[in-house]
Amino acid sequence: MRDLRIACIRASRSHAPVLLVGEAGSGKEMVARAIHDLTFADAPYCATNICAIPETLFDATLFGVRQGAYTGAVPQDGLFQKAQGGTLFLDEIGDLPFPLQSKLLRAVEYGRFLPLGAQREMEVSTRLITATNRDLSKAVEERLFREDLLQRISVLAIRVPSLREHLEDMPEIVASLTATSDREGVEFTQDAIEVLREHSWEGNYRELKAVIERTLVSTDTGTIRSRDLRFTPFL
Repeated sequence: MRDLRIACIRASRSHAPVLLVGEAGSGKEMVARAIHDLTFADAPYCATNICAIPETLFDATLFGVRQGAYTGAVPQDGLFQKAQGGTLFLDEIGDLPFPLQSKLLRAVEYGRFLPLGAQREMEVSTRLITATNRDLSKAVEERLFREDLLQRISVLAIRVPSLREHLEDMPEIVASLTATSDREGVEFTQDAIEVLREHSWEGNYRELKAVIERTLVSTDTGTIRSRDLRFTPFL
């Protein structure tokens, strides 16, 4: 985790695009937010998951819509404009449809894009952070992802380790999750920490967060022992 914090600090020294690579649930969006907070003071931060956007709405969601773009079009700003002067985080970038990749490339390369229905391009200064759990180099070989786009979004690249790779950080991670909960001050015993370290954590940090939240909700004491841990959602 110390190495990851150092990488975030180094990334915050510039506004260059950052690519976060790691397993699902490893905390890539937390890393993106940390880089943003280190780079900008009160600038906007916008985040979205590519998989959550219907393909027909990709263009409008990222770049916006102008009056008359199509019948019934409601003018709206895209995420690039909403994040002006700050950070736009795009998760699962490897799922971006190929036809849109060239437009994203132009936005990242030149800070310009054409909203739907607009006659002139817009200029923005938005720092892009993307994330993926896919092998984008392989996607390039399979012609599913543009090589020039990969080069541009990965000016800086950070690998986010799986939870299984840094189980020695368990006490600090648990303390951090507890501190941000409604049960601040609750302590986990050493035997509870050891049980957490021995778990497989296929769901990574996201799974651990759920276990801690579930455990805190299920107990009333100020000390959490191994028998108090709740690994399943059934109360």
